[in-house]
Amino acid sequence: MVLGMSAPPVVAKPQPKPQLKVEQHPIPEFMWCQRSDRVYVTIKVSDCKNARVNVTADNVLEFAGSGSGMCGVRDYELHIQLFGAVVPGDCGWFATGPGVRVRLQKEKVGPYWDKLLAGSQKMVHCKVDWASWLDEDEETEVSRAPNGFDVESMCFNMMGESDALYRDPNQFESSES
Repeated sequence: MVLGMSAPPVVAKPQPKPQLKVEQHPIPEFMWCQRSDRVYVTIKVSDCKNARVNVTADNVLEFAGSGSGMCGVRDYELHIQLFGAVVPGDCGWFATGPGVRVRLQKEKVGPYWDKLLAGSQKMVHCKVDWASWLDEDEETEVSRAPNGFDVESMCFNMMGESDALYRDPNQFESSES
């Protein structure tokens, strides 16, 4: 030790706090397509039970429900920030058979969105629903709602189905109920 210098102080290292394990539910696969006035999202959770869909004023789509998805039969959650502005009060959804279908009403009718997710956010779970997609110039030639997205039509069509799933009102959940 050099004269006139004192030893450096001993500093105790803080002990790491034990981490609480927070169970995170898997994200389901989902697909999207759009029209000039709406965006349609299909969340691929088959036979979904206890479906909850929420569209917030800050353009966030939230989903939670249990069913059969890409990770097996489990609880699933989805939380995404949308690329454009939507009108939450005019959005709707229904859960039946192969998944949960969400209709998002765009705030402004106009050009197609460049993408579904805001910012540089990318998700491997997000796919384009090419079977339901229409280009802007094709939109007037075909029905406004893609096959399987119109809640009123879906309810009407199910009345004639012979499959017990569709006759059981407990198997059909929607934002309209």
